Amino acid sequence: MKRGLLLLFGGLSIAASAQNVTDNKVSFNYIQLPTNPIDSKYTQFELVVVKDFEKSNQDSLTAYQIKLDNANVQYESAMNVWKEQKKNLDRNYLTQLATWEKTTNAGTVTTMPVAPTYPPQPVKQDFPQPNLHEDLPTDQVNNMVTMDGFSKGSGGAIITLTFKGIGNIKIVETKSGSGTTTKYSYKVDYVMPVEIKVETPAQGVVLNTIILTDVRSYPLKDYTSKYEYQLWYLDNQTLLWSELQKHARSKAMAEITTYLNNSCGFSTRTWNTEIYSIKSYKDYNYDDLTQAYTTAKQGYDLIYQTRDRKNGSAKLTEAINIWKKALTESNVNDNKARINDKVTALIYYNIAEAYLWMSNFDESEQYINKAINAGEMKYKTEAKRLQGVLADQKLRWNANY
Repeated sequence: MKRGLLLLFGGLSIAASAQNVTDNKVSFNYIQLPTNPIDSKYTQFELVVVKDFEKSNQDSLTAYQIKLDNANVQYESAMNVWKEQKKNLDRNYLTQLATWEKTTNAGTVTTMPVAPTYPPQPVKQDFPQPNLHEDLPTDQVNNMVTMDGFSKGSGGAIITLTFKGIGNIKIVETKSGSGTTTKYSYKVDYVMPVEIKVETPAQGVVLNTIILTDVRSYPLKDYTSKYEYQLWYLDNQTLLWSELQKHARSKAMAEITTYLNNSCGFSTRTWNTEIYSIKSYKDYNYDDLTQAYTTAKQGYDLIYQTRDRKNGSAKLTEAINIWKKALTESNVNDNKARINDKVTALIYYNIAEAYLWMSNFDESEQYINKAINAGEMKYKTEAKRLQGVLADQKLRWNANY
């Protein structure tokens, strides 16, 4: 028992004396490079709005008129048949009346013929007016769509936005609860594709794609009875169509701006990460890793100033050199070493990220792999996350430089 307690307390002593890693949370801004860059000679863009939904309106009106015309033809044909049937019934009835009257006048009492029952008179089929897309003022689009790094003006890039209109509309009902807690929720599913084409006089077409092809939803009110909703819908179909358009267009403008900024703009983004350092371990001094953290943070705080992030390179290089010097002491086989396997792994990760934001992607990839292969789960996980960031940043960098 005594030996077991000694082992137990011995284990606690080892755990307590292990290196105390500090996760220094860092947040910094940077300018995201576009995947489809516009020639640097152009700093302005103008919007061209194509209202493709106007053709949809015309198609809807044409289809509506065809329905009306067909209904009129069918109605007139049915009325002609009905009139002929009525005429024949009237003729037969009048013939019966004439015979009855003459018989009665001759002194023979007979029952007066019963008036005929006519077949139901045809009713012209009615169709609701089609839902037509409201106008989309070009000024409204101009006010809502922006692209970071560019101002509005002529002579630069031309961005053509073709609005296809709202389609595939479906009202979806969802029931939840039971008894007094019964609730009916409603939403309108729809699609409203928009084609985006970006071109410049020198480059031609830079980007041509269609976005918003997947289903979007417009939420409606909740009701305690589905019939309550039906009552509301009975009086508010026109209002619902108008509100749906406003909602869909507002969302579309925001997504168009996001897409343009991601593809062609220069947006300022915020990146949250951690720079790892060590507080203490036995008699070891880790002031060098603390200094590396401070220096790296100073570098990260400077990279937002230019698109190529060069202003932060000197400080980041200084931090990398401190970390690399510490790695010369690396001893992954000795847990009690100043730079043991855990400290080695966190330094690999620190270096990998610093190289990434200096756009030295080959070196970054090397140290990402080292951090993954070091076997420390925390830094392995973080390094794998960094792989995705590296792939995106490298793609954007190579498209611009």
